[in-house]
Amino acid sequence: AIKALSGIKNIKVIDHLLLLLLSNNPEVKISVIEALGKLGGVNVIDHLSLLTLSETMIIKIAAIKALGNIKHVKAVDLLLSLSSSNNLETKFAAIKALGGIGDDKAIDCLLLLSKSDLMDIKLLAIEALGKNNAIKAVNRLLELSQSNTLSIKLVAIEALGRTNNIKVIDRLKYLSMDHTLAIKMVAINSLGHFDDVKAVDHLLSLALSNNQDVKIAAIKALGTTRDIKAIDCLLSLSLSSLTNVKLAAIEALGKSHGVKVVNHLLTLSMSNTPFIKLAAIEALGKVGDTKVVDCLLPLSENNASSIKLVVINALGRTKGAKAVDHLLSLSQSNTMNIKLAAIKGLNNTIDTKVVDCLLSLSFNVVKDVKLAAIEALVK
Repeated sequence: AIKALSGIKNIKVIDHLLLLLLSNNPEVKISVIEALGKLGGVNVIDHLSLLTLSETMIIKIAAIKALGNIKHVKAVDLLLSLSSSNNLETKFAAIKALGGIGDDKAIDCLLLLSKSDLMDIKLLAIEALGKNNAIKAVNRLLELSQSNTLSIKLVAIEALGRTNNIKVIDRLKYLSMDHTLAIKMVAINSLGHFDDVKAVDHLLSLALSNNQDVKIAAIKALGTTRDIKAIDCLLSLSLSSLTNVKLAAIEALGKSHGVKVVNHLLTLSMSNTPFIKLAAIEALGKVGDTKVVDCLLPLSENNASSIKLVVINALGRTKGAKAVDHLLSLSQSNTMNIKLAAIKGLNNTIDTKVVDCLLSLSFNVVKDVKLAAIEALVK
């Protein structure tokens, strides 16, 4: 319920979260801190900054992480100070938090730390640099992707994918042909972050590979693109006689859109093969098309618990009015796993009925229900 509230970002929700922040229950307090971080409001930075002084380490770390999630320059100076801490947990959390802010001072600090003699610090800084597309960050990552130290090389390659800078595509294409499988796999995965035709065409060629590891990695990477050729390739591969190829293609289609994809997944959701049925239902939820709700609702009454839970999760992603009403009903279920799945599915919904339901559930005496409600409010 808490996750769901954070998407709404109104005063009522923030005030409610700040009230819950006074809880003496560490789990509730941490959930609220995470929720405030996801709200992204500059007005909660002062509250989180105070919590970085906590003597309880898990609360301090949660507050540092939340400040990083807000991605506001107001938090930079505090995070820079914490990145110099003698306490390694604090130092590591602050380095991670600096990654997504994009401030020059933060990037310069990460560039310096990427040259550290301490491997853990170096790797964390490299990973954090990947959250920026600033030229100086990208150039440093390109340099590190040529390292002779495998761990440094792999982290740098993964970070290159997250920069969203098309300048790195040629380098990633080259690395995807490396003789070392680990390097090859990470480079293929990183190429999946790009919708550029050069990246897509290369992944399409790799999806035809006779090497199963390469093939599966390329199929999964293709799921992030909306390129027509990629979607047609995935539709074809979802009918493969090879189970791992079929499942990878269905999973990838869940990240795509369009009538053709939805209709194909609906057909597969009627399969008599349980794992194909489950994969297709899960993929339909990820597509998030409200047109599938009428098809999913009857499946939520399935006697098989595994199917029922996957359908509830899928309904939560569609956000159609019928889906929301059904999830509200299920959130009152006496069956705990059904209740928790329904609460989770109500996240990121602005419907007043949902907000009131989640607010109410966040005071539930059952800890798992309370935490699920808090989590839902902020997603």
